[in-house]
This record gives sequence, structure tokens and C-alpha cells, in this order.
Amino acid sequence: MKTFQSIFKNHNVLIYLRFFAIGMGISIVTLILNSSFQIMGVDLSEFKYLFFLFCLYS
Repeated sequence: MKTFQSIFKNHNVLIYLRFFAIGMGISIVTLILNSSFQIMGVDLSEFKYLFFLFCLYS
């Protein structure tokens, strides 16, 4: 347990975990949006880049 606490006290690990969680969230959301929009027959490739840029700058 002490090893985990010492690892999480390091700010670089926290920043890495935060970016990893954000990346996972973006990929899951884009997968869900892709599947739902493909059913409706809409190409989502352009919207995916716009959504990614919006998430980066928000």
C-alpha cells in the first residue's frame, strides 16, 4: 500500500493517468458516436476531429 501512495504522490504519474483517462473517454465516446451515426448513415470522420479539438481546448 505504501508503494502505491508513493507512486501517486509523484505528479508526473497523476498527469499521465489523467491524460490516459481523458484519452480513454474520448475513444469510448467516439466509438459510441461512430456506431450510432453509422446506423443513421452519417460519416463521422470530420466530426471526430472537431470533437477531438474541442476536447483539447476546453
